[in-house]
Amino acid sequence: MTSSGSAEEETAKVELSELMKAKNERRRKKQPPVYTRTHNDEINPCVRESMMSFQCLEDNGYVRDKCERFFKNYKNCKEFWSYIVKERRRAGIKPYLPPFEEREELRRTRINAMS
Repeated sequence: MTSSGSAEEETAKVELSELMKAKNERRRKKQPPVYTRTHNDEINPCVRESMMSFQCLEDNGYVRDKCERFFKNYKNCKEFWSYIVKERRRAGIKPYLPPFEEREELRRTRINAMS
C-alpha cells in the first residue's frame, strides 16, 4: 500500500508542478514590456536627452537649476520631432514618426537647412 501511495503522491507532485509552470508562463506573458513609453527609441526619439536630464538630476541632488541646459535640450528635441510629425501627417506620409534608422539623417538635413 505504501508503494501505491507514493506513486499517487509522485503523480500529484508532477501534476502540481506542471500546473505551476503553466501558471507562471501565463503570468510572464501578461507582464508589461521592459521599456516604458518614455524609454523606447521606437516611440520616443528624445530618449537620450531624457536620460541625460535624469542623470543630471541624480548627479546634482535633484537641484533643477543645475540641469536647465539638459531640460532645454530635451524641450528642443521634443519640439523638433513634434514639428516633423505634424509635417509628415499633413503630407500624408506614414509612419508619422520616421523609423529609427532614418532619424539621424533627417535630423542632419533639417538642421543644415535651418542654418
